[in-house]
Amino acid sequence: MRSIRTKIILLFSLLLGILLVAYFTVSRMSLRNIYDLTEKSVQKSMEQFILDTQKALNGARDVAYQAAQDMEVQISLRQDLPASEREMYKQRRDFNYKLAYMSKLDTALDGIYVLGENGALYRASKYGCALSKKEYRGEEWYQEVLQTNEELWLEPHKGSRVVRNLDRETISLVIPIRDRISYGSLGVVVADVGILNVQGLAKGEGLFEGELFLLNGQDQIIYRGDAEETTKPKIEEINRALRASSYSEGQGLWELKIQGEDYLVYASALGIGDWTMMSLISRDGVFSNVRKMQNMLIAAIVLSTVLSLLFAFLIAHWISVPLKKVESAMQLVEKGNYQVQIADNRKDEVGALINGFNEMTRRIGEMTKNEQENQKALLRAELNALQAQINPHFLYNTLDSINWMVRMGRNDEVGEMIDSLILLFRISLSKGQTFISIGDELTHVEKYLQIQKIRYSRILNYQMEVPEELHDCQTIKMILQPLVENAIYDGLKEKGELGFITITARAEGEEILFCVCDTGMGIREEKLQEIRQMMLEGIEYHPDSYGVISVQKRLQTYFGKQYGLQFESEYGKGTTVSLRIPRMYSAEGLEYGTPAKEMEKGDVYGC
Repeated sequence: MRSIRTKIILLFSLLLGILLVAYFTVSRMSLRNIYDLTEKSVQKSMEQFILDTQKALNGARDVAYQAAQDMEVQISLRQDLPASEREMYKQRRDFNYKLAYMSKLDTALDGIYVLGENGALYRASKYGCALSKKEYRGEEWYQEVLQTNEELWLEPHKGSRVVRNLDRETISLVIPIRDRISYGSLGVVVADVGILNVQGLAKGEGLFEGELFLLNGQDQIIYRGDAEETTKPKIEEINRALRASSYSEGQGLWELKIQGEDYLVYASALGIGDWTMMSLISRDGVFSNVRKMQNMLIAAIVLSTVLSLLFAFLIAHWISVPLKKVESAMQLVEKGNYQVQIADNRKDEVGALINGFNEMTRRIGEMTKNEQENQKALLRAELNALQAQINPHFLYNTLDSINWMVRMGRNDEVGEMIDSLILLFRISLSKGQTFISIGDELTHVEKYLQIQKIRYSRILNYQMEVPEELHDCQTIKMILQPLVENAIYDGLKEKGELGFITITARAEGEEILFCVCDTGMGIREEKLQEIRQMMLEGIEYHPDSYGVISVQKRLQTYFGKQYGLQFESEYGKGTTVSLRIPRMYSAEGLEYGTPAKEMEKGDVYGC
């Protein structure tokens, strides 16, 4: 049991056993649930079809009754028709517009027509204008409505009973127009409902490719929902089966055998006349795919079981052998042997693991060797930074300037210089921290410039352009002051005339670029090349450039060799020194000398 090979084989076997038991249990439960869900889905679907159909037909009924009760329509039907053709045309046009407006209240309506006992005929139709006849008062449905004084729903038929409408499938409603004064018969209103406009009927087929039917009061099919023609023998068989079944006892779902095939049937009264809506779904059509899938899964499980056991043996052997090698090598590493290497040429993940192990041991060996040298270099860089923080020459000159200003009574300037000096040294110390915010770094260099401007007001002017959103980012302290100091003493002071120092910063992706520009004397080409070479070689010390060397060393120690100073200069016109740092809000980890390029990006970058 301690062998990984044995564990893999046993785990594969256990997993297969669990899967087999779970599959047969779940499949039986799922099949039963599928039956139940199918029955519920059919019932819910049919209930929704019925509601949609009722909504559309009742909406048409409401519009028809609105037209029948309209006062202006009734007044026109009480009177004789206008004598002149012109008056007749005007009357029909006005009432046609009225009916067209009413028909917009129900989108299922194809047309609405008023047929009066006085011979009036008003109409509004979406798909037909020409009348199919000139006179409708003799029609059987017209006379039936007037005699019974009740609404009449005409079974679905091709075309309209009033106008020619391209033989669209139509359900017509005929209602009597009762005079609101005399209660006599004034005529009828005919409302044509396009079956394609009725959402429940227009879908044609219910769930699982079932068939949708409308039945009349004699249990005869009067409409089939889809476009295909149901054969006459099948319709007769359905009618016989319905008469022999118990569906008339109330709505619900039951099973029915038609032409030797089992069907699921749902029927419910439509609430329109004596009609019933029925859905017929083949039972085999619902469950045949489930059974096929069940059989395929059983075959797949058996085949998978055999193959899985075989693969378990192969995989166990394939994985365990190289892992044994790694285990043995790790034991050597634990004893301090960082030179151990595993010989293996595999190209898969295990090979990648072995290659990673070999690379890890090689790097650990190199890092162990270089760690002491890196620590020494870091200490020297920090020592140089301390030396740059407190420049005795600068302090002496500043105190000397303060002394002379006191003697000359320039007390306001003395106070300003002392305040700037205090803040400058406070930021320089920074409680021993290596990293400070860019805002503090800018304040530090600004106080330095303020002190120098008092001393060299004749030759020094400056400006700083740094976006506010960068002030909270972190930087190594004292990276700008040495550059500004060089700009004053080696640039402006050498030129001997009023000049400018400009300090700028901008974000470039995940980095921040600082630039210190001066309009001083500039650097001769040979000297410029010498400085660039020093930056490239990373020398530890140079008596004329220890300030910029310190900045360069600290940048590369903390952030990596890709960071550092860049010098551009034209003799007689000025110098620009640029430097890049990572854009970061937190310096956690960098305080202890971990290069930024080796840290997780989320731990350092995020400004």
